[in-house]
Amino acid sequence: MVKAPLHELRIFVHYHLNIGIDEIILLFDDPLDPGLDAFSQSPSVTCIACSAEFWKSKTGERPDSFSTRQLININEGVKIAGGKDCNWVIQLDGDELVKPKIDIKSILGNCNADVLRFKVMEAVSEKVNYDNIFSASLFKTESSTTKIKIARLLGCSRMIFRNEYFRGHTASKVAVRLSAAIQTHGVHGPKKYDRKTTSFENTHEISLLHFDCVGFDSWNRKWGGRYDGTSLTVTMRENREQQLQAYIRATEAGRYAQAKLYRRLHIITGYEKGVLFSLGMLKRALIRHSSFLISDP
Repeated sequence: MVKAPLHELRIFVHYHLNIGIDEIILLFDDPLDPGLDAFSQSPSVTCIACSAEFWKSKTGERPDSFSTRQLININEGVKIAGGKDCNWVIQLDGDELVKPKIDIKSILGNCNADVLRFKVMEAVSEKVNYDNIFSASLFKTESSTTKIKIARLLGCSRMIFRNEYFRGHTASKVAVRLSAAIQTHGVHGPKKYDRKTTSFENTHEISLLHFDCVGFDSWNRKWGGRYDGTSLTVTMRENREQQLQAYIRATEAGRYAQAKLYRRLHIITGYEKGVLFSLGMLKRALIRHSSFLISDP
């Protein structure tokens, strides 16, 4: 389910088609989203408008909660993928890219598990403004509690918020074999499935690049939706809830307070880069510009 600026959605779609994804299913939270027209003629993209008629057929009316709509649409997308004879399905948000080390079909083709979980990396902002969120190339890597404590002791407290290094989700995303005995799917993997027969595996051959809040505008758009209720989320882990409360206080205090909070939460200093690189907590993940280009709309 997507709700993103069209120029960023184009990058998201083109990139994944270029790495070998055969079919992309976009469920538009806004039934008037310009992306519907932009991709309606693409043979590799299925567009679904989450209109009043769509929700009437699912729940009777549109759920207020973003997370409720998301779960319904994840399972709708899986159903559509199964109808297109897909072998695997990956549920992504519009601010995420899958980055395989080699051909993704080779990795999945050699996988014996039903669910393959990716390594997660979170983008770091090196400046306040970006042309698009996918311009970021510096990423936090999954790090131990010990490393986080060392980073704090070495003066990297700005990069630690309420004892956590990542700002976004700490669980990664997965590829799910559609022939597996899974009844319902969730944001980060199966929710209801046969625990005796469904097998799981972790991989470092595929990374999930999470471009969470890259640039002030993206951050303000994401948390603003939670603040005004347009992207209301039923549950968040405690750290995310604390980020929301900090955002609300800053927003009510004015633009300067917002900018100050954004810098505190997301902008990395030169000193911090040096320390975190030395601890193995940061790495560069460069994506060739050509990966974002395609002849489709």
